[in-house]
Amino acid sequence: MPRCDMVLLEVNGLTVEFGSVRVLDGVTFSVRRGEFVGVLGPNGSGKTTLIRTISRVLTPRAGVVLLGGADVRRLSQTLVARRLAVVPQSAQVGFDYTVEELVLMGRSPHQGRLGLDTERDRETARDAMARTRVLHLADRAAPSLSGGELQRVILARALAQQPEVLLLDEPTSHLDMNFQVEILEMVRSLSRHDGITVVAVLHDLNLASCYCERLILLKDGVVVAIGRPEEVLTAELIGDVYGADVLVRPHPVTGRPHIIVVPGPIPAASGEVKGRVHVVAGGGSGVAVLRALVRSGFRVTTGVLNAGDSDHSAAVALDVDVVEERPFCPVTEAAASRNKELAAAADIVLLCDAPFGPGNLANLEVVVEMRRQGKPVVVIERKPISVRDFTGGKASELYAALVASRVSLVRSTDEAVQELGRLCGAMRSDPEGVRNRQAG
Repeated sequence: MPRCDMVLLEVNGLTVEFGSVRVLDGVTFSVRRGEFVGVLGPNGSGKTTLIRTISRVLTPRAGVVLLGGADVRRLSQTLVARRLAVVPQSAQVGFDYTVEELVLMGRSPHQGRLGLDTERDRETARDAMARTRVLHLADRAAPSLSGGELQRVILARALAQQPEVLLLDEPTSHLDMNFQVEILEMVRSLSRHDGITVVAVLHDLNLASCYCERLILLKDGVVVAIGRPEEVLTAELIGDVYGADVLVRPHPVTGRPHIIVVPGPIPAASGEVKGRVHVVAGGGSGVAVLRALVRSGFRVTTGVLNAGDSDHSAAVALDVDVVEERPFCPVTEAAASRNKELAAAADIVLLCDAPFGPGNLANLEVVVEMRRQGKPVVVIERKPISVRDFTGGKASELYAALVASRVSLVRSTDEAVQELGRLCGAMRSDPEGVRNRQAG
């Protein structure tokens, strides 16, 4: 069935209350035929209540749900079941039905009073099982299936109804990653190629971003945002709705928003910059350091880092100004010059325990030069330079000269943050003293 712009499902002013508790408050949106829309929100935001109200399980206090322009409350249950199917959050099978028997139950809205299976019913059920890749399980007892298999069977039962609208309530919440992707690939195919309208409650924001055309974000029963993933999945909205500190970056393959959760307490919103720190890292030595410095309120720069290095990825994700070099290429003169500029503009240079080879020795040379000019330097030394020197001894010589120039030596990220804070505080009161005496 080709995709069209016809609105098939409309939710207007939907309000649902349980006793004195208002669970949905004036929810309004519409979904076009063949569109795949995701419903997001934290626990208790009203997502499941929305699905149950659309499917007539719950009666709203106010508002209306229109299916093809008709009020679902005024349609017969049989007619609604022919046009709308539901895949619940967790499927439970109380009897030893076979997979085929379970899928055939989806044909009941199309059968007569006696509920006898016709050849057409069986063909439709087999087609649904084939499309969800469970046809080979037709004779298996449903309770013996794995979670992923059973979820595909429940989806097949919904397809056997031949619905126009498919409602899914967290269909991937208890599944392994491979099954989550498999289910959502199937659902997206139904939307794109069969014109089935899909409204899915999803828990995983990244999966929702990847598969849904539009998203509805709920908070306390109220629609906070509706739009394309890039319009809804912003760090500000996610922080407001979920209370989480996240970074949002384009997915490297799909280009859709990709959410990265930042662990730990949310930084204070004072806006105060503790100081400017230039970080020299590489090979993963700076990931934790960069995150800790940004979260602690320092203004951070870093370089030179090859694109693809984990430190480079962390710097980009944290919006840190990074001097970038091409993957696997040595530091060029232009990159080294820019690195020197950023180091000179910083209050302090932080050297991580990165490995050094001929390609990035220029980074260490910049740190040594900055110290010779009187710039305060903090060095993280968790591994001795001897195991990180791949220059035939040149890096070890530079490192020894650097350490001899009275830098601050620390052993961990936490110690580095503390020392940088102490030095920045001291520089505000006596900058020349710090340059001349630095930690000794």
